[in-house]
Amino acid sequence: MRYKKIIAAAILPVFILSLTACKNVKETLPSASVTEKKPQVESQADPHAGMVQSSISGQYISPEKANTRPFAIMIENTKACQPHYGINKASVIYECPVEGGITREMGIFEDVGQLDRLGNVRSCRPYYVYIASEYNAVYVHFGQSEQGKALLATGIVSELNGLSSIGNSVFFRTTDKKAPHNAYTSTNGLNDGVSLAGIDMNYNQADYQHFKFNKDESRVTLDAFDECKAVKLYYFNNSPYFIYDDASGLYKRYQFNEPEADAADNGNQVAVSNIIIQNVESSFYDDQQYRVKLELNGSGSGKFITNGHIEDITWKKDSDTAPTRYYDAGGNEIVLNAGKSFVEIVQNQYAARNQFYKTADEMK
Repeated sequence: MRYKKIIAAAILPVFILSLTACKNVKETLPSASVTEKKPQVESQADPHAGMVQSSISGQYISPEKANTRPFAIMIENTKACQPHYGINKASVIYECPVEGGITREMGIFEDVGQLDRLGNVRSCRPYYVYIASEYNAVYVHFGQSEQGKALLATGIVSELNGLSSIGNSVFFRTTDKKAPHNAYTSTNGLNDGVSLAGIDMNYNQADYQHFKFNKDESRVTLDAFDECKAVKLYYFNNSPYFIYDDASGLYKRYQFNEPEADAADNGNQVAVSNIIIQNVESSFYDDQQYRVKLELNGSGSGKFITNGHIEDITWKKDSDTAPTRYYDAGGNEIVLNAGKSFVEIVQNQYAARNQFYKTADEMK
């Protein structure tokens, strides 16, 4: 009996130590083993899955479109040619003065869709060729000035010319307007043209990052700068102006005292997210004093207008084919809102005639 008590006394401390060890082990188990399981939240599908952000418009497009060369199409801008056809398909529209106080527009088209009529298409001027080369775009025109002809001969751009041997395959004339206001192209005409001319349409848009754009979760507001709800430009012939639409966040375009419309888009008005004004030096060609010469290389001043506000900017272009860059007062490259843009090339001597209004009523 005494022997059993001795054994029990020896075992009891061991038993107590075992219980204590088990308790310690339980207390040091990972917390995940005792944490309640939370319900999983389903992740939202990426609305841009399989798409890429365009370097020209900032909008999301298919990789196929992003890696296909754009077209740069010359568009007449006189009263006689109105309305335009297909201009709302352009991602960027450039307007420059030409001879006689008129302007001409050039659209940068990432996607010409399925258009039976686009234009009307008019002749080349050298500064438009330089702009087209910034995008490595296929330059589409119907004829050219003498200076334009010399520049095109250098091969700076691939081109589709209405006066070339394949002109009749690319362009057609209508009977509703008189020449030279009745020359148009089409989606099929452009496709036929690049095929007949042997133009390679493969394109890596990363090599031609022209603008910086906002992302979906942000919007460029320019709230720190002056309001600008209307813009009136000095151009003498068409007297163009823009009015900001608060509901859409777009600037609607007017000229010849009426909305600039796209007849191929059910008559819808041209409206853009961004307006860039680029002030440049100008002169005339020595041999033809009526031909305007615009200096696009170098640097200068300008304005950036978006979201109902306006900001002073500068611009810089290092070479004939280099992209033009635009900077804020701090030397940072400006960020555009995704969507269409209008770039106005303005002669320095007339820049002060442009007018900017805080409200549309002030312009009246």
